[in-house]
Amino acid sequence: MTNAPDVAVPPTTAHAGRWARFRDNVVTEAREIFGLFRRSPEWAVIVFAWFAAAFIPAFWYMGEDHWWSQPSSPLFFEPFVPFFCAALLWQDRARLSEAWQMTPRNKRRGSPWLLYLGFLLVLVSHLVHVLTVAAIGLIAVAAGIIYYGYGALVLKASRRALLFALLFAPPPVKPLSMTAGFFSNSAWTKITSGLRRLGQDISCTVELDFAALVVKGHVINAPNIHLSAILVSGFFMLFLEVWRRDRAGTVLVSTVFASLLGGILSMAIPFFALLLPPSPFSETLVSTHPLIIVAASVSLAVLVRNRLSFWLAAAATRSRFLGRISSGMQKFTDRATAGVASGVGGKVGRAGQGATKGTEAAIDKFFAAISKPFKRKRRNRW
Repeated sequence: MTNAPDVAVPPTTAHAGRWARFRDNVVTEAREIFGLFRRSPEWAVIVFAWFAAAFIPAFWYMGEDHWWSQPSSPLFFEPFVPFFCAALLWQDRARLSEAWQMTPRNKRRGSPWLLYLGFLLVLVSHLVHVLTVAAIGLIAVAAGIIYYGYGALVLKASRRALLFALLFAPPPVKPLSMTAGFFSNSAWTKITSGLRRLGQDISCTVELDFAALVVKGHVINAPNIHLSAILVSGFFMLFLEVWRRDRAGTVLVSTVFASLLGGILSMAIPFFALLLPPSPFSETLVSTHPLIIVAASVSLAVLVRNRLSFWLAAAATRSRFLGRISSGMQKFTDRATAGVASGVGGKVGRAGQGATKGTEAAIDKFFAAISKPFKRKRRNRW
């Protein structure tokens, strides 16, 4: 019997199949959500609390700060916080259900003190009109509703989303503006000084939101995106690490590394672009959108994060290989001088071998200690 020849699937058919699978997944998830609300209508209160926690700060943002028109703002990531919190809650739905089942019936309702505290903070925020207090107060309202309606165990199971929601509370505007100006001045100063050392005729004047660059008589206005690239890159990397349920040390190191990459790329791209002759292409590179820098820095950080254990293991293997070579050379030297060397020389040779083995063991322990926090944990801490 002859097999039928393989028939290539047309691209349009493959695209339609992917779209159908995506649509089916969305429909399935929506049915699960509505089924959850039908089985436990009290969960709608929590969802309403999260929307309420996002409403007033978002209203103040849109009415005064206009964050949607300023992608170079260091706080550009904050509108994503409520959606990411909802995603973390949905990821923890099995743990929340398990915590509810483990809660004794006489403790399935907590105290309303946290809810009252949240209401008080919201009232104070309206009186003093401080956005930070409003965000913290409404997050406390959401936490108080969970604690009052479901008890301490469910509140504890919700801690990932609640702690992540604190990123929605913006820092004071004046210190943030001063910090952004400091980063921009430092970055453009280093860029222009480096270009002058390479023989470029360039001058720079840093304004509040942009820097005016004069390159060979050609004026280029470049946005101040350095602090924005640092904070937004760290934010997205932090969410990815929290989503992966990594250890606290791994989360901290990965977040700092992504932030450093964002800061380096925000300086490196304009630096190399200004080395090119003035053209629309070079101006486009100098004015690179911050989200492109964020995407590149987070992607590189994820790549390094996923491959770091392999690279450290390879480095440890090479160190052991170098240790074996050193030990072999030591043995060869001892044998060559066996008939000539004195007893003291033999002791020196044995001491050299011991030092080589000790160094090799220390290197192995060093690489093992570095790679340990980056190994994915397999246990369930619940």
